[in-house]
Amino acid sequence: MPAAEATLMAATQRPVRDVALSEEATHAAWHDIPSWFLIPLADKNIPAAVADLILDAAKSA
Repeated sequence: MPAAEATLMAATQRPVRDVALSEEATHAAWHDIPSWFLIPLADKNIPAAVADLILDAAKSA
């Protein structure tokens, strides 16, 4: 990943708050807030093919 892109992602990442895990969602924020999905090729828990399926499912939502 280019350093400029990594810097942008680090600067725009929002912190997770406790309400994010317990409050009911009323609007899909990804419609309005830019988001990224990284597919880690060396992840030993989630294979890249599964991560790719997750990404495809998110695009169809």
